[in-house]
Amino acid sequence: MLKINTMTLMEEGRYYADPNPPAASSSRTSVNIDGHFVVVSNRGTGTVTKVAANVDDCVDKNGDGMIQTSQNKDDLLPWGTDECVIWNVTVNPPPDSYTHGPRGTAWAPGEFNKDTCKYENQKVWVGWMDAPGHGNMAAFNGDTGAQEATVSLENWSPEINYSPYGAAADGFGNIWFTSVYRELGRINTTTLELKRWPTGVVQPYGMTVDFKGNVWFGPYYGQPVAMFDAKTETFVQVPGTGENHRGVAVDSDGMVWVASNDGGTNGCGLNQIDSNTMTQVQFHKFPQCGVPVGVSIDVDGFVWMVDNNGWAYRLDPETYEKIQVVVPGDHYTYSDMTGGGLQNAIIPK
Repeated sequence: MLKINTMTLMEEGRYYADPNPPAASSSRTSVNIDGHFVVVSNRGTGTVTKVAANVDDCVDKNGDGMIQTSQNKDDLLPWGTDECVIWNVTVNPPPDSYTHGPRGTAWAPGEFNKDTCKYENQKVWVGWMDAPGHGNMAAFNGDTGAQEATVSLENWSPEINYSPYGAAADGFGNIWFTSVYRELGRINTTTLELKRWPTGVVQPYGMTVDFKGNVWFGPYYGQPVAMFDAKTETFVQVPGTGENHRGVAVDSDGMVWVASNDGGTNGCGLNQIDSNTMTQVQFHKFPQCGVPVGVSIDVDGFVWMVDNNGWAYRLDPETYEKIQVVVPGDHYTYSDMTGGGLQNAIIPK
């Protein structure tokens, strides 16, 4: 896992995501609401790892009065020696296969303390399967990594046989999650009440939640961008947006940004949708476009699109200026990699 400064565009650190890096197959990253911590879920080893973004939040584990941590892209410390890696836990019951490993991953904001102006008691929600047809969504203590609550998902994804694929929090105390191509679920994080909806013609792949509490999907296989209206409990598709979509993010102005792979109407690029009018604004092409996967909004409102082929782009949503950040390697994530998605869902503009 690597850390890029969204302002300077420089890589500031690299971290092993698991004690067994070759087997980890890290898949989803999620940043908490204040931007201090990130978790990564490792589908190959069934673990979740938390890393601090700032040295002030790291732990002097060896008691030498200093913090040993990665400083740049060439500074990858051995597992167990980087003191900004806070915890690593194994989900329970453990997944029984790679396709059942933890994928859908999202921070929930916790409770806001008006006296300290901080969110407290933050949780990490993660989804996986431990047997064919049986899934789990569980809450992990953001401070300690302890698995505190587990919601059982009976008859989960029998046709596709994948663990919960995407997850995101809304501003009303719910965690939303999807079965790839088939189903949408919601858990009330206070009562643990579970509700599920078949998605019908909408086939979810990437997903996120906007500040109205509505769920957005980036469906694959040439399907239109779609939205689930949380009040009416209905699915709505955006006409004329048929692409091979993947990751999706919604900014504070209600613009929906969806990564698109080759195929579909426009091919490789980034689809921009106005959530207020349910219309396509523009399809953005890039000088170099391979397999764009993840999309996220940073603290300054810039749109980030991560390409699996070894780079990312930062797009200015007002001028449409595109800046490429070259980072060699295979980069794969669908979740909120900046914390901006959670902020926009919880703290509307």
